[in-house]
Amino acid sequence: MFKKRRSAFLQELDGGVVEVLDLEVSRTWNLNCCRPPCCPHIYVFQVGEAEFVYGESWTAFNFPENKFPKRKISIVRSPLTKRILGVHAEGEGLSADTETFDNVADYFSLPDGAECEIFEEKNLPEEVRSMLAALHNKSLEETTG
Repeated sequence: MFKKRRSAFLQELDGGVVEVLDLEVSRTWNLNCCRPPCCPHIYVFQVGEAEFVYGESWTAFNFPENKFPKRKISIVRSPLTKRILGVHAEGEGLSADTETFDNVADYFSLPDGAECEIFEEKNLPEEVRSMLAALHNKSLEETTG
């Protein structure tokens, strides 16, 4: 099973084609308070009114403390297997929210070996959409006083 996934990934790399996701991030969630070597880094980036990018990697998000996340993030990934090949961050620093999406990583399912996917809000699991709606309402209450 793993050999098949690795083989597909290596064939894809040999083809020399990559996909670059240039993200303008409005909000970030750190879904895993644990770090390598115990657990991979797991982030969700809100990149539009109703669009989110999920990224999970043991190595791609290894940035010095206070250097990640940023307002602009480029993720280089393989277009078929969706493995993350590299991440570049620049611009204004953002705080990654660690509490509001507690245990939500369990609701994201990616194909075997995939590490990065784009989700529209309407395609997210109901539990995640409910959390997003609650967060949006809380944000509105805070801005209107």
